[in-house]
This record gives sequence, structure tokens and C-alpha cells, in this order.
Amino acid sequence: MDWWGGAHDAAQPVLLTTGTDLPNGAVCLMSVGGAEVSAPEVMAMERVCVLFDGNDAAAVQAARIQWKTLTDAGCPAQYWSEESGRWEKKAEK
Repeated sequence: MDWWGGAHDAAQPVLLTTGTDLPNGAVCLMSVGGAEVSAPEVMAMERVCVLFDGNDAAAVQAARIQWKTLTDAGCPAQYWSEESGRWEKKAEK
């Protein structure tokens, strides 16, 4: 694992970045810390995961807005929760 901007970006199986380029040919995007994901980014990937703290009201609200924005743009989406102690699919669009 390495940070973006190094000489060996293309060889990294996991590349931490705030950019939108894909020097390592990534097919999965993990969005954390409230980072927004655009519909074109979602459509360009095989899988996109938006991770947020379900105990943080502001993070939940931001995730709801992002869900609506992306699904309104035609992106397929699933919402999973582990509130019961195991992962369960709560919604799909």
C-alpha cells in the first residue's frame, strides 16, 4: 500500500488518493471520511463502497444525500448495515 504520487503508483494493489486518476488500473473505489463520489466515477468502476459511521448523524445524512444523488443519476446501489452485529442488506435500488 502506498500514497498517490509516487514512482510506483501503477504497481500498487491499494493506492490511497484524493485524485480521480487510476494509475494502478483500480476497479474498486472505497470512499471514506465523507468523500463524495460522482455518478461518472461509479459507472467507471466495477464496485464502489461508500463507508460511513452509522452512529454519526451528520455522516448518515451525508450518505443519504449521496445515495439519492447517485441513484437519481441511474447508479445501482445497495445499502448494507451491521447494526445487528452482522452485515445485512437494508435497501437496493
